[in-house]
Amino acid sequence: MHLPHPDPPQVSNLADTMSDGRLRELFLGFIRNVASMHQDIRMQAGDLEIRMMFKDAVLCRVVPYRELMHVQIGDYSGWEIRVRDEEACLDALDMSIRHFLRMFSSSRMRPLRPRTPA
Repeated sequence: MHLPHPDPPQVSNLADTMSDGRLRELFLGFIRNVASMHQDIRMQAGDLEIRMMFKDAVLCRVVPYRELMHVQIGDYSGWEIRVRDEEACLDALDMSIRHFLRMFSSSRMRPLRPRTPA
């Protein structure tokens, strides 16, 4: 899924809560990059956060604040990062890509069925 430009109103409204223009651009870029990784990634934008979903599971959750954005990878809070600059944004994107690849890989694996004699 590729987000059209301009961004959907919910995303733009959340971005507007950020006081730093550069961080706002990192936030929008992060959302666009994650959304464009695969056509089956869906975005759910709420009043306070954006959830990126793949196969009905949380890929990542992004919450913008005035001076940072909080990125949680997966369903659990074990992988999270507070983004205040480009380096941290790239780290969060890297973690999101790695998690997506694990999700994608496990969704493609199916148990092998024994062959039945013909």
